[in-house]
Amino acid sequence: MAVFGFLLLYVQGNAQFQVWDTVKHYVTTKKPSFVLELDGRHSFIREAPVIVDGIRAGADFGDKVRLFGGVYWSRQKVSRTFIVNRYTPFERNVRQDLSMFYISATGEYVVYKSKHWELDVPVQIGFGSGKRTRYDATTGEQIEQGRHAFIPFEFSFRAIYRITDWLNVSAGIGYRYALFSTTVSDDFSAMHYTYGIGISPIKILKKVGVLEEKNGKLKLKRQ
Repeated sequence: MAVFGFLLLYVQGNAQFQVWDTVKHYVTTKKPSFVLELDGRHSFIREAPVIVDGIRAGADFGDKVRLFGGVYWSRQKVSRTFIVNRYTPFERNVRQDLSMFYISATGEYVVYKSKHWELDVPVQIGFGSGKRTRYDATTGEQIEQGRHAFIPFEFSFRAIYRITDWLNVSAGIGYRYALFSTTVSDDFSAMHYTYGIGISPIKILKKVGVLEEKNGKLKLKRQ
């Protein structure tokens, strides 16, 4: 959260930093290039670690503004056990399984860019469904099962070091809010972080001469 605080102070302290004007300028004046990425991250569900897999596709406007649509899902269900109706005749040991799936639109703004370094701020909002199943932990009997809708809103900060134009390493941190659901908001609101190696297969295919881009469209290059 300290990173977010620093970023907000930076934006507020710079009177010339007109983000929305810059976004509008790049989207309306720059030709978009197609981008396809794997977008997984490490996160938490009810304080238990979980991997969220994702894939997104979109457009890059001048290496400054990127717009994506993506699909995300928890790789594995998260289980926890707790006691309900404690110290009453109805006390029961319950096991709860949680998983989630959501689609999301992302706007990504590049705050800083040099030959090798890039710092950007992705903001996501979408629509999701969280699955919650409860069992009697003693007998295995299913007590409850349901899917509950929520609105995922994510804000993050990411640093990228580009080794080449098609290979990079990156790390980021952010937070996901599960909005407008009194049932699963506490289950799916959590911090998330990323790290790893990024490879752009499209740029590799363009570099070796298999693909070419004309007027913002990718085509097989004629030999």
